[in-house]
Amino acid sequence: MTYEFAWQRRYNDVDTYICAGCRAIPKGAENRTGHYVSVKMIDSEFQKDPRTLPHVCQPRKSAIQIADRLGYEFTREIRTKPTHFADKNPKQAYQAKINEIQGKDFGGISSKQVERAFTRGEHHRHRSALSRALNSNGHSRVTFMNVPDEFKMINNDQFLQLKTNDLHLFFRTETLKMAVDAGLHTLIGDGVHSFHPAELGRKAQLYGLHGVCKDAQAKPLVFAVTANKLTRTYTAIFQRVAEELKKHGADIDRINVIMDFEQASHNAAESIIYEFMWLKQFRALPLLPPSLLPKVEALRTLPVKPSHSAHSACKNFLHYFQKIWMDSRMLAKWNKWLAFEHRTTNMAEAWHNAMKSTIRCQHPPYSTLLEKLKNEETATNNFLANRLYNQQPTRPLRKRDQDRRDAVKDAMETFEKKIARRAPTRKEVSEYLEEIQTHRKRNRGADPTSTTKMPPKCSRYELECWRNGNVDIIADVQHSGMTEEMERTACRMGASALRMFNTQMDVAEYLKKMFDIEFGPCWHCICGKQFGTFISTEPGK
Repeated sequence: MTYEFAWQRRYNDVDTYICAGCRAIPKGAENRTGHYVSVKMIDSEFQKDPRTLPHVCQPRKSAIQIADRLGYEFTREIRTKPTHFADKNPKQAYQAKINEIQGKDFGGISSKQVERAFTRGEHHRHRSALSRALNSNGHSRVTFMNVPDEFKMINNDQFLQLKTNDLHLFFRTETLKMAVDAGLHTLIGDGVHSFHPAELGRKAQLYGLHGVCKDAQAKPLVFAVTANKLTRTYTAIFQRVAEELKKHGADIDRINVIMDFEQASHNAAESIIYEFMWLKQFRALPLLPPSLLPKVEALRTLPVKPSHSAHSACKNFLHYFQKIWMDSRMLAKWNKWLAFEHRTTNMAEAWHNAMKSTIRCQHPPYSTLLEKLKNEETATNNFLANRLYNQQPTRPLRKRDQDRRDAVKDAMETFEKKIARRAPTRKEVSEYLEEIQTHRKRNRGADPTSTTKMPPKCSRYELECWRNGNVDIIADVQHSGMTEEMERTACRMGASALRMFNTQMDVAEYLKKMFDIEFGPCWHCICGKQFGTFISTEPGK
């Protein structure tokens, strides 16, 4: 049980405190004596024992007194630190305070007692006070047009470097300087469309530039929240970043820039950073020598017949690809033949996935996004500092990722040796592309051969399909006078056909066409357990 005293005045360096309980008794009450119960304090010591004074009130339970005091302090905190509560309503603020009480030590009073006292009357009891506190700083709400100073700085360093009506650019000069000192050689640019404020609309995005320093993995260096994806917006980003990197001694024309497909960002990067790389994945084409692209069957014919519903879409895409990306100037930018690392934007996309696991919603409040970006920038800053000054080693790739990278490298080197002796056939080009695509798909989970056992009775062709990752489609080839090479081709084509088509007629037409190209019109083969097996040696069937 306690009496609660409140400060009243200070006179001649002496503080006077009065009993809050006695003061709360209304005038005219039966036990009201007409004066306040007060006590003087000199040098932080009461001149009388507050408990022995002639109180007209009853002492209160300590838990209730503590809970009320927490409520007063909480409303004062909301007013003094408005940005911490900018996107909260009274009920959310009330629940946040309850969560804080649950883990707090109140001396001899248990936190459960204080929590019960604070929640008397539920949140309705505090709603009015919390609403007034939250509304007292309306200008503190974080929006795209209103970014408080707290989110513009990190440890007194400028974080928001450029602010316009359609662009916010965030980075720290210190971090970019350390990146250059650590051997920055590659920038990976990629955008995500689920983290920007909803007020910006559907065309906005969060765009990031991730830097690779020597053999380290990519780390986020620059963040941009854009209201559009126009060339002038990307130009403003690259121009500002390029100027900052040049200040710290970076040779901007020797920095590689890897991007996914977007014409506006491509044009902007080309105007600022001349020697940059750009990637648009079209299966395994980027890993094929440019001189062999005319031998790729996928660039010559369509995979479906004219009556198929997807024929027009495939035709339009093939026309677009040949017109835009097969130009010699563009080809030099997306082709990755004998490039053994930093070929894709996967590192930036992995960072986006990690962001999704922490933010856990689409279009979060802008304050939530900015707080997360500040944390990410701080983490990058600490990583670069440890790498520069504490010789922090490079974190190795996961075994399966390293194995996949090694497999792609071995396949390219083997194919390079083969084509150095003679020109490859279309079939050999097709086999190489399929092998590369198989390796590149092995980025999730373990190799099927390590987790599932093959049936004891299976043909060598089934086993070959199994090892190539075609677990769901095991071709069953019966032969009729075919050579072993033709059987292997039938096995491979059958597995490919079953992946692309759903009807027996489409599978048959595709296999007939492909087999005729390779071995002439006398061999037609349909393979696959779903459709049975049919082989004919009569021409025209």
